[in-house]
Amino acid sequence: MEEFFNPEAYRIVRNIMIGFAAFYVLFEVALNLNELENDTSNIILFEAAKDKLFFIPFALGTIMGHLFLGTNNKVFYIGDGWPVILLFAFCAIMTIIGFKVKFEKSRAFFTLLLLLGVAYGHFFWSMNFS
Repeated sequence: MEEFFNPEAYRIVRNIMIGFAAFYVLFEVALNLNELENDTSNIILFEAAKDKLFFIPFALGTIMGHLFLGTNNKVFYIGDGWPVILLFAFCAIMTIIGFKVKFEKSRAFFTLLLLLGVAYGHFFWSMNFS
């Protein structure tokens, strides 16, 4: 397992992530320049969240909190795999609610979900626990 935790592995992962980011930016530019209206990923995700998949802002917020923030306070440490299992469970519950219960989802609701996701990713799914 230790062979994965070397500088060369980190460089490879970093380059893969940079490649994905560059591809995404180019893909979004191509979608903005084509003749179809409202076909960019942010519009598609927003429309899906407004319909039944309102877990999307929470999941994206969690990923942002995980990648860009992160506490090192051990009070919030709940284990190595549990944060991902709980994230999956929360998203599954929100998906079931989205398909079973019809309700109006406002931008304030999506903003709250995004902020709750950032808090969850920051506190419970931190990469800074050592």
